[in-house]
Amino acid sequence: MNPKRKRIVAKVDQLMALVDALETQITSARTTALRADSDRPAPTAHDIPAQAGAAYYAGQRHGYSSPCH
Repeated sequence: MNPKRKRIVAKVDQLMALVDALETQITSARTTALRADSDRPAPTAHDIPAQAGAAYYAGQRHGYSSPCH
């Protein structure tokens, strides 16, 4: 293999190692975020401002569905 080709192969190997490391970091961050989200208690009526709750229930009464459900 000529020297130029060896350098290219070495650079590609370095890039692939970086990609693998980034994929590992992303997976770890997602796992941590999911774990933190699942540890959070569900919101209660006291967590929802009165206006937001009233608007939600008014929409339900008129047949509008929530975009989250």
